[in-house]
Amino acid sequence: MSTAYEPGSDGPARSSEPLSTDRRYSRMLKLAGVFLVVMIIAGVLGFVVDVAGGIAKIAFFLCLIGLVGSLGMKAFRKT
Repeated sequence: MSTAYEPGSDGPARSSEPLSTDRRYSRMLKLAGVFLVVMIIAGVLGFVVDVAGGIAKIAFFLCLIGLVGSLGMKAFRKT
């Protein structure tokens, strides 16, 4: 297979033989496997981020309640 430009042609010379079906399916299966792994990782990370966001909201409101309670107790002690 020559990849050099041949005058009078539309581009580089290519082999007229198509890829065997075994090689095509092998490539497709490999790509499908790679995409599956990437999507699983993305799903897990998305779930972790979602759970972490929920925990952060709960922690924020608990700290806010603690701050209000602390400031209220301090105000009652001074009076």
